[in-house]
Amino acid sequence: MSEKQLTIIMNKTQKKIIKNFPKKNDKRLKKLYSGLQILCISLITIISGPILIQIGFVKSKAVINLYSILGVLVCVLAIVLIYTGIKKIGDYIFNKNVR
Repeated sequence: MSEKQLTIIMNKTQKKIIKNFPKKNDKRLKKLYSGLQILCISLITIISGPILIQIGFVKSKAVINLYSILGVLVCVLAIVLIYTGIKKIGDYIFNKNVR
């Protein structure tokens, strides 16, 4: 093969690599962005859960305390959201396959 043919082949393969790179990178960035979104949403539940529990204990005149139960459920939701957000960010950092 001549040098000209080799450079043509190399240019074609470089173009293919460059063409496919942004698609894979965009999927990874979407995973990072969604993980950060989930963590930001979990901030709302982190703050509102203990507030609801406190309101429930202050107004605890009934046997079944609805605000406290709701606050505990919101806190459990916060834990689940934090776990999924950190997992998505970890998948981004450690190059896990995009599903």
